[in-house]
Amino acid sequence: MTGNPEIEVRLYRFDRDDGTAKDWAVPTTLGPDVFTVFYGRTGAALRRAETPAARCAGGRPDREAERRRIEKLRKGYRDLGLHRLAADRRTLLQGPARPAPPAAGASAAAPSTAAPCLYWRWRPKTDARAAVAAVAAACLEARAAVAAVGWPVPAVGPEDGGVALWAVVSGNVRSGIVPLVEGRQATVAFWLLLALRVPALTLADEAGHRATAWPAALSVTDETLERLGLKPPDPRRWFAAADPGDGWFF
Repeated sequence: MTGNPEIEVRLYRFDRDDGTAKDWAVPTTLGPDVFTVFYGRTGAALRRAETPAARCAGGRPDREAERRRIEKLRKGYRDLGLHRLAADRRTLLQGPARPAPPAAGASAAAPSTAAPCLYWRWRPKTDARAAVAAVAAACLEARAAVAAVGWPVPAVGPEDGGVALWAVVSGNVRSGIVPLVEGRQATVAFWLLLALRVPALTLADEAGHRATAWPAALSVTDETLERLGLKPPDPRRWFAAADPGDGWFF
């Protein structure tokens, strides 16, 4: 990004009680090797910090960006949308970067539409051994519930148990992303069930709100959600299935 007159960033701002503010901005395009962020007092030249991919969540800068974005929203930062950060790192212009003219003979690319996601974070407050045991037990319960509706589940050896299952699904990191795309219903159900069972594990939507119900972005039947334990049973189904000759007494 060095030498570019402008960098397209997503800008977040925190307003202090004394009337001052501070900014935090992430480039909309991140390479595979480093996570870059700009931060500092609003109106001043922003400082630049870089985190190697090896120190990012899951070894991926994009995951690190989402992890930190959720942190900022929870701390009270406001999402101000896309901006263009000038080379002086002080001037911020609202709106996306101007697209470069297409090369001669090149066809225009279709606009990309990123899928919405849920964001999980595990922050145990008890001793490490008890916390791991709790999340491991919840993993086994969640996997059993998902398997009961015929959906695919993460595979680990029968002798490995919940600790190995947690290592597989978490990647041995404490935060991550669950894309809301068709075909990933089993994964979404697993993380929802896990979050409902483990108080130290939170699942949040794009706005930073805690996610406890099935996301509207993914299709699934009410009956499946009931069998998973993610929706209360519908009593109307009981009445419909009852023998009319049985009668009901109140």
